Amino acid sequence: LTPCPGAIRALVFQMAARYHVLPKTRGSGKRKILTIFRTGRSFVPLDWEQIADDVAEKNGERLKGNLSRAGPTAARAPKRGKVPGAPDQAAKPKIGTIVGQNAAPIGETNVGHRMLLAMGWSVGSSLGVQSSASATPIEVVIRGKRTGLG
Repeated sequence: LTPCPGAIRALVFQMAARYHVLPKTRGSGKRKILTIFRTGRSFVPLDWEQIADDVAEKNGERLKGNLSRAGPTAARAPKRGKVPGAPDQAAKPKIGTIVGQNAAPIGETNVGHRMLLAMGWSVGSSLGVQSSASATPIEVVIRGKRTGLG
């Protein structure tokens, strides 16, 4: 569930007990959210239409003044700026874009370059057998997280 006032969260916990589901709270402050999990005992009671009314009726006094999202101004924590080292979305390439098209070739001091030279490769030639080899560079495409190789 989205972030909500404490009184509403308390009502959800009471309703969750009637349905035998497991409510968990994550986050803190204004970002506190509820996640509800089904259990082996979870079910929909026969009086499901009355549950919300019953819970609200029992907690009527509690609901009167405890619904505001913001606390007193003195109790509010100061706003923090951007966290140092946080990723900048504008700096990341989008999924599916081809990167490195204008990259310079690897230098002669590079270990991989020296290994290829030792195996008979020369600058400007392709890798592999001449008849089946491709002389064009391999395109590097950005993939999404956890999408595998193929």
